[in-house]
Amino acid sequence: MKKREISKKDFDFLCELQRKINLEKSDEPVFYTLVGTEKEYGFNKDSCDGATVFSLKDPEKSWEFGEFFDYIEEQITGQGYEVDMSFTDTILNYITIKVSDETVVAISELDEMFKWLDKNAFGSYEVLYYRLRKESNLIDTVFLTEKEAEEHLKKYRDYYSSDTYVSCHPFRCNSDLQELIKLIKSVDFLKLKELEK
Repeated sequence: MKKREISKKDFDFLCELQRKINLEKSDEPVFYTLVGTEKEYGFNKDSCDGATVFSLKDPEKSWEFGEFFDYIEEQITGQGYEVDMSFTDTILNYITIKVSDETVVAISELDEMFKWLDKNAFGSYEVLYYRLRKESNLIDTVFLTEKEAEEHLKKYRDYYSSDTYVSCHPFRCNSDLQELIKLIKSVDFLKLKELEK
């Protein structure tokens, strides 16, 4: 890689990273990973472990399959309709909605249900099916601060099972990384910046 001079942006990044790392509880160099089970999306309902329903109008909203039907039942009954439904972890068996004494809507397909909900202003949704990646330590998710790890888990909660949590590990086996973290924690970058002038 071609070398370049350190920039103001680099200095600012190092100063901010130092501030974050120095807020950590541990005095020793550590890193953080997620421990639990990761969801891999892209499967069909016949070969999956579960399903997540996403709101198309509000990306922040999502539900596990069963939770979604509890939510929808509450929304529909709140409008005075009567609802009866049956479902498994990934399949809708049926849903009947009594709109009035004369009108009962019977639905047996999930796509049909989503269309009815959209048409009647209950929101727009899609379902994604997943398999669980059964690994206790998700080593491809490594963070230098606990806060960063927790923010990632919160932001991407739909990609992890409910048992996933943040775990702290010391840099025991990698002396280079130990020294790098110690360097970031202890060097006065602002003084270095003054020396550049």
